Amino acid sequence: MPVFKKAARPGLSVKAQPSSPAQTFPPPPRVVEGILPPTNQSAITPGGSSSTYLDKGCRLNGKLSFEGPVRIDGEIEGEIDSNDSVAIGEEAVVSANINAVAIVIAGAISGELSASQRIEIYPSAKVLMGSLTAPEMLIDEGAVIEGTRITKAVRERS
Repeated sequence: MPVFKKAARPGLSVKAQPSSPAQTFPPPPRVVEGILPPTNQSAITPGGSSSTYLDKGCRLNGKLSFEGPVRIDGEIEGEIDSNDSVAIGEEAVVSANINAVAIVIAGAISGELSASQRIEIYPSAKVLMGSLTAPEMLIDEGAVIEGTRITKAVRERS
């Protein structure tokens, strides 16, 4: 009997899901899989994985660098660099240039966004002014995109 069964969401790659919660400990949430991590800090770091969470009420201005995935629900202005994924939560207000492996947007954002793998824009997102550059993009119906240049980048071969 297989331990995992496959489930797919249109437009996303297939990911393995446990067929029974008792069979495995759930893996740490990954934005690259098309899921925003949960909003509470303890749920973001099961098993001690390194993730960063900036909650609503948090206001930062400047250059931010992250090693590992990050979820932002606060207000950020400046520049964000990550060697992993960046998730902009529904209540976030971000005015920044972002450079990451993957970017998931569910809140309000403006700036130059560049992802080496993919950008996902959820229905609750408001992308205002700037540009989006990634080899793969997923834009859900209902997302608001105004004054934004969209460029499909060529994925680098290793």
